[in-house]
Amino acid sequence: MEAELAKALVGALALVISIVSLVLARLADIRSRKAEVIRNLLGEKETVAFGALKLLRDGLPPKRSDRDLVIDAVMQACVFESSDRARALLYRAIELNREQHEPEFLDAFHRVEKSFKAMDVYGFSVAELDLKNGHTRLGAVGKVLGGRAKSR
Repeated sequence: MEAELAKALVGALALVISIVSLVLARLADIRSRKAEVIRNLLGEKETVAFGALKLLRDGLPPKRSDRDLVIDAVMQACVFESSDRARALLYRAIELNREQHEPEFLDAFHRVEKSFKAMDVYGFSVAELDLKNGHTRLGAVGKVLGGRAKSR
């Protein structure tokens, strides 16, 4: 009787360990997929374009904290990516999602804008830091946001 009880306990414990391992693996997979979206949007132009296409296909994440990270990555990619084609896809992703998530897009826009303005205090020369293209691209994002992105 004790041997059967021990076997049952060992079997139950093995089942619990298997379930916990499965859940942990699934959580790791979810975290990895979230990180992949961000890496794609901040990578080379081909991966940025791929990330934008995925975003157009799948939409923004439903969870606010995940969505904020993706929107920040989109905004930074719009400003720092040199490929016009990749930026066009990113602009389209903003356009399709701006009404539903306008405050989040505007907050991300203003964070990038604030970072640019913060550099003014250092008086960098153009040779040290040239933000002309960044300002131009930031203006383009403002247009995609429908003129709602007024400087703060």
